[in-house]
Amino acid sequence: MFAEDLHSFCALPLVKKGRVVGAILCAFRTVSDAHRGCYERFIADLGGHLADFDVVTDDFMDFERIAEEKREDDAADSPVLVHSEISRVIAAQEAERKRISRELHDGIAQELLGISFLLKRLEPHLSHDDEARQLFFEANNDIDRILDELHNLSVELRPSALDHLGFIPALRSQAAVFEKTYGTEIVFEGNLSRKRFDPALETQAYRICQEAILNACKYSGADTVYVTLEDADGWLHATVVDHGCGFDVERPTIKGSGCGLSGMRERARLIGASLTMESSTEGTCVTLVAPLSIGEGGQR
Repeated sequence: MFAEDLHSFCALPLVKKGRVVGAILCAFRTVSDAHRGCYERFIADLGGHLADFDVVTDDFMDFERIAEEKREDDAADSPVLVHSEISRVIAAQEAERKRISRELHDGIAQELLGISFLLKRLEPHLSHDDEARQLFFEANNDIDRILDELHNLSVELRPSALDHLGFIPALRSQAAVFEKTYGTEIVFEGNLSRKRFDPALETQAYRICQEAILNACKYSGADTVYVTLEDADGWLHATVVDHGCGFDVERPTIKGSGCGLSGMRERARLIGASLTMESSTEGTCVTLVAPLSIGEGGQR
């Protein structure tokens, strides 16, 4: 039973340890006003839980808000204007990142989630076998660990929040992963006048800030990284500051792939933005100033 003959849907996210790991789908092949009542009774019977998952039911059937916030799919997939060989590489990387991220989340992760459900069905039959129960719990923990790793990898490649929720939620989500991984506190400051921006601006601003935050967490030695996001007079201002050891902006020591800083500059150029990096023994400040409206040639 798949989408071609289904006409009424209710999809509820399944959450475990604060992240969405799947969805429960209820559907009819017909359309009827009575379906909403069925969905509401189903949600009430669940009581917010299914097995050991939390079921998200907030804003159920809030079509007006969803329609207002939703953008056209082709706008979200609008191509990045190509200026150079590096630009072509960046554009190709984003397309491939998105494809692989979807495959990890919608393919492998969903298969593992299905196996996890099967294991839980076995648990009642293991009550009198201690060794079998121990193996069961080990297998279940391994699946949870792999799901966590797949989720982090999927977010690193191309967070779905970037396409569906926007630049800020995606960056906050990635920052939470960095905090857990490197133990650095990441503080967000400032206010934005709207939730969504031009798709190209969101993608490149996200990647630039992501790289700046990652560099600060990995190399600065600072305990805290400050991220300030503001927009005014048609411009987006994004600043990433740490009070760590700093580096030589003109002749940086090559670490990792060595492509981070040049990639950040090229991404800024793609959207007609300015990117400045100031660093000393007292810390580092990376500032992106980008036009909110991007037109032909990346110009405002």
